Amino acid sequence: MVGDLLGSVGAIAAAIGIPLGTWIAHSGRGRWLVTAANAARAVPSLGLLFVASMWAGSRFSSDLGAYIAPSIVVLVILAIPPLLAGTYAGLQAVPREVVHAARANGHSTGQLIGQVELPIALPMAVGGLRSATLQVIATTSAQYAAARVASSAC
Repeated sequence: MVGDLLGSVGAIAAAIGIPLGTWIAHSGRGRWLVTAANAARAVPSLGLLFVASMWAGSRFSSDLGAYIAPSIVVLVILAIPPLLAGTYAGLQAVPREVVHAARANGHSTGQLIGQVELPIALPMAVGGLRSATLQVIATTSAQYAAARVASSAC
């Protein structure tokens, strides 16, 4: 169950963060999103989870809507900033000479991103994925521990 949750969260966050980081780094537009995402990393994860659960609990009657859906949303929100920052930083670190050489060889924009920039940026993007995974695991563990304490107190 937890492995499925972590896999789902990672896949959703990667589907949002990696293309968004690629677009921002390649186009130069929306750099403020990277700054805002890094600032969002300071948000206390359990506090965000509490607010989301309280909001969802009043709107849904099932356990899925009241507990699981807010957890997935919060964990995805927490996983996006490291993925976005890692992808953006990796693509910004690609030497301009390499990009110019690829363009001189006739690479289209898609080929440039897929065959030149992303392979060079991959180590930093994987670092962002590692950071996102650790944050999601830590938050999930803390959430589980808090739920166990709350259920034993009742």
